[in-house]
Amino acid sequence: MHEQIGWSQRARSVEECATILQTLDARTLQRRAERLSIEGQIQTEIRFDMANRTADLLDEAGACFTIGQYTGCVLALATGVEHGLRELLDQPKAIKLNKLIQVGVDALIVTDAEAKVLQALKDYRNQVTHSDIDELAAGTTLRRSTANFKTSGVEVVSDWETIIPESQDHKEIASDLAAERIVGTLLVNVNHVVHDIFGRRSALNRALEPCE
Repeated sequence: MHEQIGWSQRARSVEECATILQTLDARTLQRRAERLSIEGQIQTEIRFDMANRTADLLDEAGACFTIGQYTGCVLALATGVEHGLRELLDQPKAIKLNKLIQVGVDALIVTDAEAKVLQALKDYRNQVTHSDIDELAAGTTLRRSTANFKTSGVEVVSDWETIIPESQDHKEIASDLAAERIVGTLLVNVNHVVHDIFGRRSALNRALEPCE
């Protein structure tokens, strides 16, 4: 006799969805506000030539980070950089990010310091894509304490202790916290690098334009 396993889905009304979103907003408002403050560091008016898709993907990466979608943020960020460098360096579609970075360095369009930032993005993109939870959680510790929840409030009954994540649940929590820190830094640094690269290139192109 075979056991049948299935799944079901039901439609939610707009009113139900609004209630769910309001509840989620109340729970996550503070952390989203903190992430938005990081995203605010890269909101710069573009006054030079940049491929539209590159600019759109950088914006998409920032939006993903603000709502806590760190994998989406890294993928959008890396795709935007890859597209931008390919357009800027006039390289074929088959050339991927790692090679594009090196081509940019060889052409003196990307500095060594900028290449290190872009390489860090490429490495972390690959790490996230492979989704090794042990590797993603490595180096991050958690703190916990015991508390009782009563009608009068929360009663803490133990001191805080630092633990190394060992269970799957703890590793997932640790990887999420690590991702927020790492991706936030990448988001800011990579945006600054891309804007600097395109800004310098645009200035150089204008300087090389023939005078009428």
